[in-house]
Amino acid sequence: MLTSFIKLVDGPSLAGNPTEAPEAAPRVMTLETLLRLLEEVRKVRRGGATLVWCGGELTSLGLPFFAEAVRLADATLGKSSVVHHLHTRGSSLDGDWANFLKARRVLVTLRLDGPEELHEAHHVTAYGPGSHRAARRALRLLKSRDVTLRVLCLLSSLSVPSADALLGYFATIGVPEVEFVPLLQSGGNSPVPAIQAREYGSVMTRVFEDWSERKGAPRVNLFLGLERRLAGRQSTVCRLEGRCARYITFECDGNVYPCEEFAGVSEYYLGNVREENLLSMLRGPRARNCWKSWQTIPRACRSCRWQSLCRGGCPLERWRAGNGEQEPSLLCEGLKMLYEHMAEVAAKA
Repeated sequence: MLTSFIKLVDGPSLAGNPTEAPEAAPRVMTLETLLRLLEEVRKVRRGGATLVWCGGELTSLGLPFFAEAVRLADATLGKSSVVHHLHTRGSSLDGDWANFLKARRVLVTLRLDGPEELHEAHHVTAYGPGSHRAARRALRLLKSRDVTLRVLCLLSSLSVPSADALLGYFATIGVPEVEFVPLLQSGGNSPVPAIQAREYGSVMTRVFEDWSERKGAPRVNLFLGLERRLAGRQSTVCRLEGRCARYITFECDGNVYPCEEFAGVSEYYLGNVREENLLSMLRGPRARNCWKSWQTIPRACRSCRWQSLCRGGCPLERWRAGNGEQEPSLLCEGLKMLYEHMAEVAAKA
């Protein structure tokens, strides 16, 4: 199933670490561009389609705007064959939003980085004080309407002292699922330090220890995917695939990239949906070069005992390491710490 990230409004991804407050009048995708890209998705999809509505804080545009985008997608792709997914920090959600999200069965990913002090430290230069309170309020609201949701928790160096408390915090406030996303690179003006490889390994190992022992712990797909791989079964966790061939991203101006995290990176620009059709882009030389580079396992990974688990690692992490993605993931040493610990636990089970 093709997953399309649609950035309705210009701005950083939900997992990003913005260094400035949101613009008062950000660029917004036109309905003409939206209709064009939806038609292109219809032509290339096989079976259903997942649409991830993202970019900046799109809920600030108001519910009528988002509801119209969903209506157009349903009309173009068929309501029964499309899954809608919303990324948000929760600051603009209210009862009307929650009712709509529930009625249309929109899956919601809410940014919440842990206890208040840690979360606020991650947002000090962008969304200002009170963003944790807004996220908690949004969580309570969505849960009260029984909206399907999960939390995205950004991990930076600031997260390390809180590692032992992170999962317990999310369990206490009733979060059903958590995705822990590492901050690989700090923004130019950001006081938030990127997480280092061994720091990431330490945090994730400690979170796993809590997760494996805690009854009723939130779902963590990375751990579940690794457990499946260690048992010799397949996993659907994207970072364990070593490629991103099932994903495509549309910027608000119609520019097309693979995985959302590569949006805006010139080497991964595939074209503009207003100027050429999506199928031509996906079959063109720029896309083929992307897929080829991602399928080439870094030399240092080929003899690694964990190569069958991560298949060379997330292409973004390899690209951040430099040398045309032919270096191991920036987080390689930390990932090995997690793999070794989980393998030891599995061997004793």
